[in-house]
Amino acid sequence: MFPQANTIVRVEEGKLLTESQYETLLNTDNLQSAIKELDDLDYFETYREITIDNHMEILDLLLEQTFRLLFEITEEETTAIYKLFALYYDIHNMKIAVKEKSLDTKLDDLYLNVGYYPKRNIRSVLVDKKYDILKNDTLTKGMFEALETKELYDVNFILDKVYFKALLELTDELDSVHITDFVKKKADLYNISAYYQMLVSKASKSFFYLAYSDVGYLKFENWQNLIEEKGNEMFLEMSDYSSIWESTKDGKSITTFDLTVDNYLMDIVKGAKLMAFGYEPICAYFYAKFQEIKNIRMLLVGKKNNYEIEEIKKRMRLRYEL
Repeated sequence: MFPQANTIVRVEEGKLLTESQYETLLNTDNLQSAIKELDDLDYFETYREITIDNHMEILDLLLEQTFRLLFEITEEETTAIYKLFALYYDIHNMKIAVKEKSLDTKLDDLYLNVGYYPKRNIRSVLVDKKYDILKNDTLTKGMFEALETKELYDVNFILDKVYFKALLELTDELDSVHITDFVKKKADLYNISAYYQMLVSKASKSFFYLAYSDVGYLKFENWQNLIEEKGNEMFLEMSDYSSIWESTKDGKSITTFDLTVDNYLMDIVKGAKLMAFGYEPICAYFYAKFQEIKNIRMLLVGKKNNYEIEEIKKRMRLRYEL
C-alpha cells in the first residue's frame, strides 16, 4: 500500500536497540557511562556533545525528531497516522490551555513541543467555538466542556475521555480492524486503571464514573454491577484482561500495573512485524520507538539515582522483538 513509508520503517526498525545493547546499557557503572554508550551507538542522532546536564534535553529532541520522521513519511491521505500519535500530546496541551483560561494565567512552561496542533491554535480555540480552528468537532466540544466544568480537577477526566473518542474516530479513517481493536483495548485498560486507582486510593465510586470511557469493549453496565457490588465479580477475571487484573492483586503498585499494561499492548503490536505493507507496521514501529525512548529515559533516571540494575530492569517495557 505504501511501499516507500513501509521501506523506511523497516530500515528504522533495524536501528531499535537489541536485548544485548540494553544489557550493556544496564551494566554501565554510572550515568556518564550510559550516556557515552548511547552516544557511541549514535542513539541520539545529533552532533551536539551530550553531557549529564543536557542529556534529557537531547532525549526530548529525539522525540521531536521521531515525530518529524513520522510526518515526513505520512502521505496526505494517511495524516490520521500522524494524528494518532500526536493526539496524546495535543490533549496534554489542551488541558493546559483550558486551565490557563480558567485560572486567567499563562502556563507556557507546561506546554509540550510535540503534537499536531500548534500551541497558538489550541489557545485560540477557546476564544469562540464557531471558528472551528482545529477542524475537529470532538476536540473543540471537549475543550469547551472542560472549560465549563466547575471543578478544575475534572478537566483531566473530561479531556482523557475526549482523547479516546477522538482516537477511535481517527482509526475509522484508516479502516484497519487491527488498529481499531488496539484502541478499544487501550480504552478498556484505561478503565481498568481507573477502577484500580479507585480501590487503592479508597476514592468514592464517582471517581470511576468521572473517568470512565465508553470507547472500549467492556460495557458500562458490567462496570456498574462490579462497582455497586451487584455480583459480576468475575467480570474482569473472565475478560481478555485477566493477566492485567492479576497484576493489581496482592497490593502490587501502580508502577507494576502500568508496566503490565504497556507490556500487554506491546505484545499486541509485535504481530505487525509479520506484515510487509500497510498502516499496521508503520504504526507498530512508531509505537515501539516511542516506548524505547521511554525505556531509555527510565534507564538514565535510574543511573542518575544509582538504582540497582534489577530495580531499573523491572521498570522497563518490553522490546519490539518477536
